[in-house]
Amino acid sequence: MDNKEHIQAETNYIFNYNFNDNDIPEEVEEEYYDRASALLDEYSWNDIFNCWFDYLKANCNTPEEVINWANLFYWYGGFEKPITDPYEFLGYLYFKVDVAKYVDEAQTVFDGIAIGILGKIGKVSLIDNPNYAPENDPEIIAAVERWKNR
Repeated sequence: MDNKEHIQAETNYIFNYNFNDNDIPEEVEEEYYDRASALLDEYSWNDIFNCWFDYLKANCNTPEEVINWANLFYWYGGFEKPITDPYEFLGYLYFKVDVAKYVDEAQTVFDGIAIGILGKIGKVSLIDNPNYAPENDPEIIAAVERWKNR
């Protein structure tokens, strides 16, 4: 199995997990997290991110599926990594999920992802702008519109 196939197989495994299932035993949760960590240790983040984003676009069709993916992305540490085109990625999340309708389920994790990613590249600072709301960010809004027009 080549690198891309291995990343794809592991991606399919680690994102096929219901983040909010409280009946999953702790050792199973740890297995998912450990496999994601091993993937991050073994391969380039760019290759992993591309595969994870492709998985999101191909397999997460409902708001609930996108929110689950986002929770896993956050849990696996994706929000701490650099993303080549962060606004397109964030725009896709906000395009797929109307956060106003899914406030309880999506707002905290989407905010965490957006602030984490944009903060790393100096685009957002909660110290300078404590009221920053990603869903009102003009660059994210523009990216949402681009996704709508595809």
